[in-house]
Amino acid sequence: MTLFEQVKECVTARQAAEHYGIKVKRNGMACCPFHKDRHPSMKADKMYHCFACGMGGDAIDFTARLFGLSQYEAAKKLVEDFGLDIKVGNRSKYERTPRNRAPLKRKQSKVVMIREKLEQWLRHATDVLIRYLKWI
Repeated sequence: MTLFEQVKECVTARQAAEHYGIKVKRNGMACCPFHKDRHPSMKADKMYHCFACGMGGDAIDFTARLFGLSQYEAAKKLVEDFGLDIKVGNRSKYERTPRNRAPLKRKQSKVVMIREKLEQWLRHATDVLIRYLKWI
């Protein structure tokens, strides 16, 4: 079992939110710390989700966003803050390798292709509308 799985099994997003100072009501609703929120819009249980800004995830995601940490650092922080009996291993096991980034590069080329198609469609639509306006 990985570090992340062990932390997620031990700590819920609600427990993390309450531990870091977010007041969670009995129904699980709280004011979201990721945007200016005057009325509770975030539901926090095992996972959390803000209905206003769309942020969501588990306890590790919550901690990472709250403190601006990486996923690994957030998991490590939760282990330390909650005093969990989880052995934190070598970080290199959790870092991305160039092999993991290869699919991302292929996706970027697809994004560029889609963007070019959209720009082409926009030019065509603009041209059609201008001709229609001149015709009127």
